[in-house]
Amino acid sequence: MIKASKISLVLLCLLINACTSFVPSIDLGYFKYWREGFAGNSIDVDENYINAMDYSFIRVRQGRNEAIFVLSTIDENGYENWIGLDNNRIVTFNGLILRTSGLDTDLNFEGFVSNKWSINFLDGDKYSGSISLSNPRLYRTNATFQLIRSQVTKDCDLLHTFSRSYKDVGFKSSDTYCFSNGVLKSSSQRLSPFSQILEVDFYYKY
Repeated sequence: MIKASKISLVLLCLLINACTSFVPSIDLGYFKYWREGFAGNSIDVDENYINAMDYSFIRVRQGRNEAIFVLSTIDENGYENWIGLDNNRIVTFNGLILRTSGLDTDLNFEGFVSNKWSINFLDGDKYSGSISLSNPRLYRTNATFQLIRSQVTKDCDLLHTFSRSYKDVGFKSSDTYCFSNGVLKSSSQRLSPFSQILEVDFYYKY
């Protein structure tokens, strides 16, 4: 019995060490917030919730499912790496989703060039690149994003709407990016023909 307890204790220590080495800047107690998003329930992100969070985070909604992802790193290119429960990941740049891992459809924006993508494009401006998808299985399919319009709404000081087109599979959708006081507030993006819209609310802690 004592030997079994010691083995369990060693395994627990190894697990804690692995978690802390994976995201060294995030307290392990923080995982209690992440679990809220995977029970199929709505997450009420009010002022108390925001104030209780020590890190920047996003709330991701897709259909009935909601999840909290915490900002882990920002690399030298300005790519934001968000991590959720079970090591699910979303990487964004100025709100645009570049890569995902662990979602129903995962995306990888191949060879993305950050200095050619701007959230402040003029109407009609385009950005083209290659995207790989897990569902349907597509490798380096051509993707084109074009700014359709920019407008002021009740909830957004500036709302940008982009068309998204994967010509090889005849897929078209619209993405939106909402800004408030010059800061990205939310985005809405459909990544593939077989996936629902991903709605992302951004909460930055400076």
